Amino acid sequence: MVHCFVRRFSIIRNEYSDSMEELFYRDIVSIKVAQDGRNTQTEFIELSTSAGSVFKFAFKKVDSEYVNRSINAMRNLLKEKKRSMA
Repeated sequence: MVHCFVRRFSIIRNEYSDSMEELFYRDIVSIKVAQDGRNTQTEFIELSTSAGSVFKFAFKKVDSEYVNRSINAMRNLLKEKKRSMA
């Protein structure tokens, strides 16, 4: 399983919300990284499943090198897991 945890918070008020998704390796069909069309400082990651659900979260473009390394590691892990399930 892949556990996806996102915390969204307000810089104006003392508020935050958490969300978590658990996705099975066999259900993930794509991982997409793209720029946010509205904000040039932000990119987002999208995990799509065979059921059509999408887990999407944003990250700062300045963190993209670190995030891209993590995504590539995740892609390799998914390939390995799917190969072993076949």
